[in-house]
Amino acid sequence: MTKTTTRTLTVFSLVLITFLLLSGGVSSKSSDEHRQQKATAKTREKSIDVSLVSSLFPATSHALETAEAISTCCGEEKFWQFVSVWRNQNALNGKRCQRFIESAMRRAVGGPPEKEEEKENAREETMMTSAVKMSVGLRQFAPRLKMFQTLKDEAVEEVVRDDLKKEEVKTACCFATVGARGRYATDVASLRTEVSEARKEEAEVERSEEENDARRKPRYSYLVPTEFDHAYPTGKESDIMEGNEVEEKAKKERLPMVYLYAATGSQCFLDMHEFLAEKIDEEEVRYVLRPVFEKSCLNDEKAVKQCTAYGAFNYDGDTKNEKEDKDDELLRVPGFGVELAIKNMEYKAVDDQITAKDDEEGGDDGDEEIVLGFNFKTLRERLAEKGGEDAQEKLDGFKKQLEMEEKSIKGDMFEPLPKWKIANLGLLATQKIVSANDPLSMLRDVTQNFPSLMNKMANTMRVQKKTRDEVKENQRAVPPSSVIMSLNGQPMELDTVDAFAITDRVISELRDAERVRTIGLGEKAAAETLHLRPKGVRMKEPPKIDVTFSPVEFSYDFEKDKQYEKWSKSYSKFLKAMMESQGQGGLPPIRRNLINIVAIVNLGTAEGMEIVNVLERYRKMNIPVRYAILAIGNDDKTQLFEDDDYMGDGFGEEIPDDSLPDTQTYSNLVAKCAHYILAKYGAKPMRAFAIDIIEGREQLAAGDYFSPPVMAPPKWEDARSSFIQIARAIEVSNALGKGNEKSVSVTDRKEVMERVVKELNDVLDKMEDDEDEDENKKYSADALKAKRAIESRGLESNSVLINGVYYDSETSRRTLGASLSRAMGHLIGSVVQNLQQAIHTKQLKEDMDAYAFVNKGAAKKLRPEIQDESAFPPTFLPEIPHLFYISKTWIEGGAQNEAKPVSIWVVANPDCALGKAHLSEAMKFLRSSYDEPENGEGQDASDDGRESVAKQTRFFFVNPQMSDSAKPTLVARAVVAATQLTSAREHIPTLVLELLKDGDGDKNFIDRAVRASGVKADEFRKLFRNEETIDYLLKLQRTINAKHLGNTRRAFVVNGRLLDPVVLNTEFDASDLHVVAEADLEKRSNDARKIVERDAQEKTDPKGVTTTNVPFRIISARIAALSHFIAKRYEQAASRGVVESLEFLSTNRTAFTLGKDDAQGNVSMVEIEVILDPLSKEAQRIAPVLKVLKDSLGNHASLKVIMNPVEKLSDVPLSSYFRYCAQDLTDWSKSPKVVFEAGSLPQSKTLTAHLDHPEPWMVTTKKAKYDLDNLILENVKEDTVFAEYSLESLLVTGHAFDGGNPRNPPRGTQVVLQKKWFMEDIHEQKEIKDNAIAGTIIMANLGYFQLPASPGRFALALKEGRSRDVYEMVSTDLINIDDRTNTFSSGRTDPSKFRAEITVASWSGKRVEMKLRKRAGFEMADVLSEDDDENDENKRGLGSKISSLFGGKNKKKKQVQLDENGLETIHIFSVATGHLYERFLKIMMASVRRHTKNPLKFWFIKNWLSPSFKDFLPHFAKKYNVEYELITYKWPTWLHKQTEKQRIIWAYKILFLDVIFPLSLEKVVFVDADQIVRGDMNELWNIDLQGAPYGYTPMCDNNKEMEGFRFWKQGFWKTHLRGKPYHISALYVVDLKRFRELAAGDQLRGMYDQLSKDPGSLANLDQDLPNFAQHQVPIFSLPMPWLWCESWCGNETKAAAKTIDLCNNPLTKEPKLVGAARIVSEWTELDNEVRAYTSEVEKSGLLGNTKPPHDEL
Repeated sequence: MTKTTTRTLTVFSLVLITFLLLSGGVSSKSSDEHRQQKATAKTREKSIDVSLVSSLFPATSHALETAEAISTCCGEEKFWQFVSVWRNQNALNGKRCQRFIESAMRRAVGGPPEKEEEKENAREETMMTSAVKMSVGLRQFAPRLKMFQTLKDEAVEEVVRDDLKKEEVKTACCFATVGARGRYATDVASLRTEVSEARKEEAEVERSEEENDARRKPRYSYLVPTEFDHAYPTGKESDIMEGNEVEEKAKKERLPMVYLYAATGSQCFLDMHEFLAEKIDEEEVRYVLRPVFEKSCLNDEKAVKQCTAYGAFNYDGDTKNEKEDKDDELLRVPGFGVELAIKNMEYKAVDDQITAKDDEEGGDDGDEEIVLGFNFKTLRERLAEKGGEDAQEKLDGFKKQLEMEEKSIKGDMFEPLPKWKIANLGLLATQKIVSANDPLSMLRDVTQNFPSLMNKMANTMRVQKKTRDEVKENQRAVPPSSVIMSLNGQPMELDTVDAFAITDRVISELRDAERVRTIGLGEKAAAETLHLRPKGVRMKEPPKIDVTFSPVEFSYDFEKDKQYEKWSKSYSKFLKAMMESQGQGGLPPIRRNLINIVAIVNLGTAEGMEIVNVLERYRKMNIPVRYAILAIGNDDKTQLFEDDDYMGDGFGEEIPDDSLPDTQTYSNLVAKCAHYILAKYGAKPMRAFAIDIIEGREQLAAGDYFSPPVMAPPKWEDARSSFIQIARAIEVSNALGKGNEKSVSVTDRKEVMERVVKELNDVLDKMEDDEDEDENKKYSADALKAKRAIESRGLESNSVLINGVYYDSETSRRTLGASLSRAMGHLIGSVVQNLQQAIHTKQLKEDMDAYAFVNKGAAKKLRPEIQDESAFPPTFLPEIPHLFYISKTWIEGGAQNEAKPVSIWVVANPDCALGKAHLSEAMKFLRSSYDEPENGEGQDASDDGRESVAKQTRFFFVNPQMSDSAKPTLVARAVVAATQLTSAREHIPTLVLELLKDGDGDKNFIDRAVRASGVKADEFRKLFRNEETIDYLLKLQRTINAKHLGNTRRAFVVNGRLLDPVVLNTEFDASDLHVVAEADLEKRSNDARKIVERDAQEKTDPKGVTTTNVPFRIISARIAALSHFIAKRYEQAASRGVVESLEFLSTNRTAFTLGKDDAQGNVSMVEIEVILDPLSKEAQRIAPVLKVLKDSLGNHASLKVIMNPVEKLSDVPLSSYFRYCAQDLTDWSKSPKVVFEAGSLPQSKTLTAHLDHPEPWMVTTKKAKYDLDNLILENVKEDTVFAEYSLESLLVTGHAFDGGNPRNPPRGTQVVLQKKWFMEDIHEQKEIKDNAIAGTIIMANLGYFQLPASPGRFALALKEGRSRDVYEMVSTDLINIDDRTNTFSSGRTDPSKFRAEITVASWSGKRVEMKLRKRAGFEMADVLSEDDDENDENKRGLGSKISSLFGGKNKKKKQVQLDENGLETIHIFSVATGHLYERFLKIMMASVRRHTKNPLKFWFIKNWLSPSFKDFLPHFAKKYNVEYELITYKWPTWLHKQTEKQRIIWAYKILFLDVIFPLSLEKVVFVDADQIVRGDMNELWNIDLQGAPYGYTPMCDNNKEMEGFRFWKQGFWKTHLRGKPYHISALYVVDLKRFRELAAGDQLRGMYDQLSKDPGSLANLDQDLPNFAQHQVPIFSLPMPWLWCESWCGNETKAAAKTIDLCNNPLTKEPKLVGAARIVSEWTELDNEVRAYTSEVEKSGLLGNTKPPHDEL
């Protein structure tokens, strides 16, 4: 708008207002006060505040949370350091408390560096303090404190027998259990007494062996240690002990065990702690602290002044301790997000009661006309009073101009965009974010406010070509819109990640960094270690073998052969062609030897011939795959063609080969021929020979489309003929001279040919005569050498090496279900995938040789037990202190003055034959490092110039002789003495080998061994005769074996990896040690070596001079310890995969990096890499979390974010606003909440709220005045809309599998969570009745189950009854999975094998993997069958068998509970969201009650019910004499998610019917909320479903106006239904018992998971899914009168309707409320009835004060 126009508007407005004033047109303030207030309220921008409280427990102490964070992050030593700082400092208010706690934390975690060399750690300690502060701000450890509180309550229940005193003890500020006999104390005085008495009891136990045995079985749950216990150090332990170690040590030492439940800093704690510390010093007790802050501690002056009370029960440092409302004491939880989505209002879904109330309060003001502050309705009224049409016209013109001005100022941010502008939004968002000064903040702002920003972006920005090109380039490697996140290379799921998960992972990484530093390495080395990515974890491909051995020879070469000269050599062009074809067009040509296959084949077998056949087809098709043939013979004459089902005479009989000599096999002879040709003429003629004998077979029957032709087996006479034909052509050509053939006479030619043929026949005859394999026999030698080359490398015939990756026929059939020849294309495809990745990531560059690249890292020998970590998961010892690697005497290979990256323990007893052989192989390998290998011994020759592997190793000998009393032989003692030699150590292997010859009892064998070895005889004799030293060393070796190896009898331990021949069922020789050392170097040790050596070089002395004189033995020790640590770290990574580094992607225009290594060379310990679509739901969620992380850790964490937008969008990708809740770390007193600021949201749009929170949380609404499902801000009177949610439970989730049948989960098995874990019940094998707090069934889908819980210790148990009859737990295989660090630990399973301990102590709940097995006698039983006889075919009658075929069941008569009138309770299920549908729901319930006499119980999913409705339900239930229960079920993470709220609700109607209800419920009826019931529900309840799991009403057909909308009568649905009806989902009956028996829920979820990934599928999810599935999950069609709706049914059937549903009408789109009053005659009456009662309850003031009596977690 121009300046002139603006001035005109201003002048006109002044004139107009003057006119109104002079004419009296402006009314007084008093007459228009309400009108003005309402106008102001409507135009004023509103804000929204959302908070979340934990209903599980009150707020916890910040100080205790900090202590737990320090324990987790930094270890127990620093935990106790933190505890000790409370003694001398006081703080008087909240602000000072926070500073005091942070100061104490910094001192405990870091402390001032006292020495110069300690200053290096200061930065990392600062990162640790930052991580601890972040975790405390998130209230990360509050659940753990609640868990300790639960343990205390249980302990009080157990030991306090007096019920009157029990409550007093429960609330005591301090409480301690003493000993194992139920003693307890609440202050230091009683503690002194109880400890004294417990000491006496221990003395009595020691005197009584019988009592001692009984004491080993604790009778109390508090004696069961947890992993979180804080054991007070004794001062004599080298390491801080874990809780279970303290418990065990206390038992051994006969010391009373004291568990103190107290708040550090309280006076009673200080007194009791001081006493216990004194008693520990006197070795009279063992002591474990479990921190608990009771409310009574607020009265402890010391606890208050010393800040322990700060935060507990939301105490803020003020003197007012008591909260008026218990809710005010609840913990306010951060770490959640709120989404406000703009709702589709195609059908009006807003309750008009709210508008009506406003009208009643304020009168009928009509629609206000307010533009830029002018109320034009008021102006019109005043002008009308004065008259004058001209003024009205001017007023209209003024309004239009103001509207244009308003649009110019604000812009119409929601004006629909054209498709071509929508297309570029992803690219524009990328540009906007990357170009910002603070790109992370911009990413957050764009994703969280996109609906308000997109129009301006689309109208004012243009896509830059370089941005588009870079996006296209990156999307060759990463699919568009895909999301990836990693933390130090470890993947994190973006759809489930949250601040708690990232914080836990950061803390885990810092713990690992600390472990690296204990090895003696610096900060940079620790960071490098954490940033390492495992090699081979991602693909888990089979072992890779070096193919550059004789006699491998390829018959063609893409890089040299002329016929391929027009092919491109470019790797990038090859990659581009692959991407463009998307694998559909085969492999594009490339003039590189990029794909190389060595086919090791037995040409006497069908599989061997078919492998060659397939590869030859590839060659003829010009596919860039070259191959070499290694023909291997076999002496087994019976094996010919036994593996093939289509070769023979066509009638199952074998065709004999009369031409084959009796002493030979066809395969051996053909192999001799092939290798003769290869050696004499080359690979090309050999290939021709193989193809000729394969293609020359007789065809017995023609093939067709479905099967290949029937071929006769090959004959030796045909092979002889082929051999002569191929060899003759070459020999004749050579004899006549190449190019001179035409000039030679016919006679000469004939003479030469006859001579050549004779010679060739002689060769073949001699081949036939060579019966035995002998390298001296000329015509068998080449074939034999090839065979031995294959065998020495551990390879089999009928196998292939594809770029060195080994695949054999047996493995192919087992894993792929196809022969190797048929799976060839698939196997090549997997190799090509790796090559594509290598080209993308620039690992394979244009100037690199392809063949050399693909052979890189290949082993000399196949040893799957060593190399294939997927098939044979490696076993690593627990980490060993690095000092062990330094202090022991090692025998080093090669030069003595250099570091050795591979440290090997040889565990062997030389006094037994197997041990002697084991040790001998180790010494042979070691000796090869000093001498040139003889006859390939050790296979240590390096063909590619790599350093000899043996020279990079060192050995430590461990004699595992089990008993001190057993007398070692002279050999054993001599071996120990040999390892201690200090000179001529290169002769030790020879000496040991000589000693192991034993001399057959000859006493002089030791002297002979010494002389033969070359060691110094005097030195050896001196060592050997020192019996005291030898005995000490032998005892030390036994101790090492017992402590670290678990009394292993024979093994190699390679940098911590245990290779036990007994466990692996194989023996290892010297060549195998080469393989294992090489594998360790490749995967771990080379990386460890680089890090350690670089760290040593960078160490500086105080003068700043670089120091390089770190002893080599220390370098070797550090490498071994670091390699061992890396192995353990990779072991965890193997379970979750690895994200490759993103360095290969282009990042100039589409990425930003924050906090990378600084100018001083400091390295970020935590490295986060993210690929995301900036306009995705994932970006909305993760952007604020990354901002919190970066703000907390600063440059201690580096962050790289790469944008991966959709290049051309078809629809607006985000239609919601988002905010994230994080604690203000600078002020803990501020309550965490989400705030949508005033002006940040559209005021007139309908918004629907959704809480985004961590997956294990169960959350529901707690307080909300307005309808959060239909929120229109301009209708809100207040400036701020407040809403509060409640966290009601944490989930225990898991996967169960049947150990006897892993592929079939134990679906239908019932599991329960029990609230107490009493040891006395375990040992008496009984359980407390009514102990279960939740129950569920195990799904067939992945064996999944979930149970709600709160922090504490529980028993996960099989439910009594059928589940326990059939199954039991496998005690050693219940695994607890820590989501945050992805670590695994064994859970204790009770001896009854029916339950196991579960500890819930974090916001992540608990995930478990549970292994079950069927009990003896029930191996064939089905847990879902109640009658064992049904599982016994001999006991089942014919009628039962026939019935089961047709879906019927011989059902037991169910036990029905009846009321006093003999009527059965009818259960009705419904779901609603928003005030309008809750209004409908009340009407539906009232209509059911009006027509049904039976007792009624309603079941509602509570996820979306408003707080007001939940408060109203108890009153409604009482008024209408019904029961109700609120239920919920968390959407499983593995099931494809819905993002739209309405579709989520639809999904809950169908997907979880088998698990959302209590297991005792056997039937339920679903009734839509907007339905009016006219019939007796008892009639529907008793309908026979005829074996179907549920019954639905078919869609009506008699409203002809809607024919065009009946999609099920056309296209896909018509074909799919195959004549079955399409049913409506507004009402259905579910036989839950039958539903569970058929595993119908599992089938529905499986189909849903597949279909829902297609956006076009399941448009009406709750309806389409059961209709689609009815061929597998049958539907019983209910009678049509049971559901009538006007949209589909004609009026002629309305009178008979037993229910009327207010279906949406796609033709008229009539609002629900309008249609309800028009369609249903009684609707208005019912509506008035329930509205009147609702109003009555509201006016009574009871709402908000009544809690539902039934609430199923």
